[in-house]
Amino acid sequence: MKLSKYILLSLSMFFASVTCLSQERLVNLKKLSYALNDSAKINLLNELSYTYSLNDIDSAREFASLSLEKAEKINFTKGIASSYNNLAWIEWLQANNYPAMELYCKKAISLLEKNQHSKELAHSWFLLGCSYWIQAKFSQAAIAYETAGHIYSSLNDENGLANMYAFIAWVEEARGYYEMSLIYSVKWLDIAKKNNNYRYLDIWAALYRNIGDYNTSMDYYRQAAQFAKGTPHKDELAFFTQAIGEIFFLEEKYDSARYYYELASKYMSGNQNFLNARLGELFMAVKNYDSAFFYLNLDLNKAKKANALTQVMWSLLRLAKAYKETGNNSAALSTAHELLQTAKKTGARQYIRDGHFILFKIFLETGRRDNGFNHLQQYLVLKDTLDKDLSAQKLAFYKIRSEREKDQSRIDQLNNEKKLQHQQLNQAKQQKKFLMAGIAALFLLGFALLRNLILKRKNEKQRFVHELEIQTLESEKTKAALQHQATELEMQALRAQMNPHFIFNSLNSINRFILQNNKEQASEYLTKFSKLVRLILQNSNASLITLESELEALQLYLELESLRFNHRFSFKISVNDETDAEVMKVPPLIIQPYAENAIWHGLMHNTGIGNLEIEIMEEKSFLQIKISDDGIGRKKAAELKSKSAATHKSMGLKITEDRIAMMSKEENKGVVVINDLVLADGSNGGTEVILKIPLVQ
Repeated sequence: MKLSKYILLSLSMFFASVTCLSQERLVNLKKLSYALNDSAKINLLNELSYTYSLNDIDSAREFASLSLEKAEKINFTKGIASSYNNLAWIEWLQANNYPAMELYCKKAISLLEKNQHSKELAHSWFLLGCSYWIQAKFSQAAIAYETAGHIYSSLNDENGLANMYAFIAWVEEARGYYEMSLIYSVKWLDIAKKNNNYRYLDIWAALYRNIGDYNTSMDYYRQAAQFAKGTPHKDELAFFTQAIGEIFFLEEKYDSARYYYELASKYMSGNQNFLNARLGELFMAVKNYDSAFFYLNLDLNKAKKANALTQVMWSLLRLAKAYKETGNNSAALSTAHELLQTAKKTGARQYIRDGHFILFKIFLETGRRDNGFNHLQQYLVLKDTLDKDLSAQKLAFYKIRSEREKDQSRIDQLNNEKKLQHQQLNQAKQQKKFLMAGIAALFLLGFALLRNLILKRKNEKQRFVHELEIQTLESEKTKAALQHQATELEMQALRAQMNPHFIFNSLNSINRFILQNNKEQASEYLTKFSKLVRLILQNSNASLITLESELEALQLYLELESLRFNHRFSFKISVNDETDAEVMKVPPLIIQPYAENAIWHGLMHNTGIGNLEIEIMEEKSFLQIKISDDGIGRKKAAELKSKSAATHKSMGLKITEDRIAMMSKEENKGVVVINDLVLADGSNGGTEVILKIPLVQ
């Protein structure tokens, strides 16, 4: 697998996830460190060093050095070892001195093995394996990782064990043992997927990339990058972004590759050596050799300084090719020899193969065929070996993928069966619920019917008793009381007819008004109407209301009609001083129908502005209400009505007349008088309606 270029970022992500602290937490830890003494303080200093290493290397080194100094003074073994591990970790992040990293790890291990601090010891062996890996000491790296793995296994630390498998896979790939690399990658994959760690997407992406399925690999990398966006570790996002760029590079889409490389650079917070190397390779592909030499040499010099031989070989191979392509055979020969010597020293088979092949090409072009064919023979032997290994890796991958797809298919089938069973159970539960609900509904219906039957019989019995009492009672007073109750029931029935009639007319007015006028006036109309409806609903529960409430509702109604007809009439409501409107009682909606009739059949047919006047006064034992208008009069209104196709009869007037007649029958008073008004010149002067209703306080 071609995963070696990700090793620094991957390890940074692994350890960063262990000790991610907020800035507030760091401040609190620093304050706490001043109050602690001896071992507790040393442990805290090491924690601060480890955490600061993710953002502030100088502070991290300062805390590690301080903890080492204090731990050595009191001979605190675990504290000394943790300090060495932190210093090793810092060297890893800086990528400047891997031999120093190796030395720190060995010192930590020598201390921890004596005292059996297992978790810290596993950490030391793991870091030592990383230092060996980057220095291309592959056999030693594998031993160090396996030692760490044994400790992780004894501690049941699956996360540590998974990362151990991942790094051994990279070691095997780096020295050209591809089938072994796949075996360890699959072990890594199993644990990652088991623990629902989204990094398994990265593993699949790399495996598909190695077999040349770039589209599938790209999909996995994009999914992984999407997950990484939701984490606080920008280096993780940089890792996957750079990986996407490499897929574009392999597809020879160089502009896209460069875009993602530069985007990854923005996300990276630490070492960018590998990104420099990738940019060098990219410029080489587009034949911008000046930039290619700049970035490749920049990466090579840093790698040599840090003794990162794995990266040294990567850069030497591309530099040798670049020198050869630009015709600088002397530099190409020297670089290729250096590559071959380094590869033989480290045992990296693929680089030994590539070194022989470049030397063969150079010697062939410079006429030194004997030397060239010698390198060709060694190249072909190694190529055959590595091709077989790669074929075995691909075959193993396809076999593993096929087995996993079968397993997944079986799992999906079982899940579908389980889902179907669950749906059937739910359906059975639903049917049971519906059955129970149906039984309950039938029971309630039967109960309601039985109750209604009982109540009906009871009411019939009461009615019969009541009628019998009326017939048999000789007391006139008792008869009058019963008649009063009957009258009140009839009055309630009439009010019940009146309310929907009035609301219907009002809603009809709103509909016409909205169609004919603007939004602002419609809003004003609706506001007044809602208030009017509220008053009507409040008043409808009582047989009598105060005159004040009746006039308030009438005022709102007239304002609504005035708005509706664009102020084509004016109105005035007056109450004489002797009438106490707060105390006086009247039936609800007793005046409105006559005011409505005056507006609709009298005033609206006027050519000019009409006038409506309502006068209320108290006279002896009744209340007189006079509604007068200067409309066209009853005669003219009747003529217009006869010419119209409309045959509608005002229900409001009829109901109100019945209500007043009912009051007249009960109280032996109450009357409605309608007069035609005549002007001085004998012409029509409008209509006047006089209501006289019993005075109630």
